[in-house]
Amino acid sequence: MKLSRLNLAVVFCVALGAVSAVFASPFTTVYETADDGSSITERVPPIVIGNLSNHHGRYLKAFYVVGRSQFLDQQTQIRVLELKRVDLAQISGSEITLPSAKVVKKSIFAAYNYVILVISNNPDYTLLNPDGSLVEGQGDKKVIDESVVKVAISKDELLQPSIAAGIYTPGEALPENLIPYRINF
Repeated sequence: MKLSRLNLAVVFCVALGAVSAVFASPFTTVYETADDGSSITERVPPIVIGNLSNHHGRYLKAFYVVGRSQFLDQQTQIRVLELKRVDLAQISGSEITLPSAKVVKKSIFAAYNYVILVISNNPDYTLLNPDGSLVEGQGDKKVIDESVVKVAISKDELLQPSIAAGIYTPGEALPENLIPYRINF
């Protein structure tokens, strides 16, 4: 069978599309602070989440928030002051990578200071504050899952791999090539 150049081009484009689909991020952004086009954004390093084999079929949600810790050394009790972005993916393997993201920054305040990762049976899981109140920006319906696994990562912790590699110095503009932060569940 002889293929014309047009047929070869079509086959190549379809194959290239299939390859790019394999490497596409499994995450969907389900909420994001509005960007009016003139907003300043801050880059969040990619996060590689491992040891997920026991969570196959469940959902991983990443909440980018401005918040404060209820206790000095405890990052599990974060009072969310502002929800900036939410990304969602269904877990299908032992590792998943949350790609680098941009979060809208308002005035001189940080764009975010925690990324809260939640593994849940329900894709509509809603984040609650320690007092049980619903975090604004998720609608008005509480979706609770008792089997949830949750961890909060501070912005400083996320940037440590890039600082250690000499790619980033605190106080400078964040570079494009931030080193991924790795965490295992």
